[in-house]
Amino acid sequence: IVDQHGQVSNLKSMERFFADYQNKHKSSIKLVNYTNEGDPIFYTIDYNGINITFIKNTTNDKYAGTKSITSNTCSGIVRNVENGTTVYMLKGCKGKSANNGKIEVLTVKGN
Repeated sequence: IVDQHGQVSNLKSMERFFADYQNKHKSSIKLVNYTNEGDPIFYTIDYNGINITFIKNTTNDKYAGTKSITSNTCSGIVRNVENGTTVYMLKGCKGKSANNGKIEVLTVKGN
């Protein structure tokens, strides 16, 4: 899945991952999100049938203050659709990237 300033390609992979999660089937996806300067930030999301592991890699972001690879363990993923915008959010997360136990994975406008 590629997210380039809100232009998302290969969204079907995210939908398939979400369906796999709902059906308790192991699944994995990779996302690339480009910064305003054009540098890639890589995300890997693995579901083992119980928990989700979220890995964020900012080592290729030239303007990142701290280049790092961080890992979080999360209890699940939710999809919220409101006013034509779909947001995929990890929940029950523990680790550095979590904000109140949540990590926003992907926002898609116009669905």
